[in-house]
Amino acid sequence: MGLEKTIELWFVMFVLVEQPISYLMLLKHLNDDPGPHLIVCLASVLENWERELKKWCPSFTVLQYHGAARSVYSKELNSLSKVGLPPSFNVIFMCYSLFERHRFALMLHMDN
Repeated sequence: MGLEKTIELWFVMFVLVEQPISYLMLLKHLNDDPGPHLIVCLASVLENWERELKKWCPSFTVLQYHGAARSVYSKELNSLSKVGLPPSFNVIFMCYSLFERHRFALMLHMDN
């Protein structure tokens, strides 16, 4: 079974970040928003989606928040957040189970 929507999603992300004037006339509150943008998906497609996004949108900096490296990323993100600095990536991928576990903390970060 194919992932027909993968390329369409990357196109929307590209338009949101790289072409804010044409698309974001309708969504002014997102004007010039480089992210970070959270993409929640199945764990089984994380690597494929990251690879495809890097292929179709090479200017994006991507973080896959999954596996053993996520504790390192958590510490780095918390440090940046405490001093008011933005993260160093445009897109972060997270699987559904991690999103469920961390959704309240993510909402707090989004409100700041």
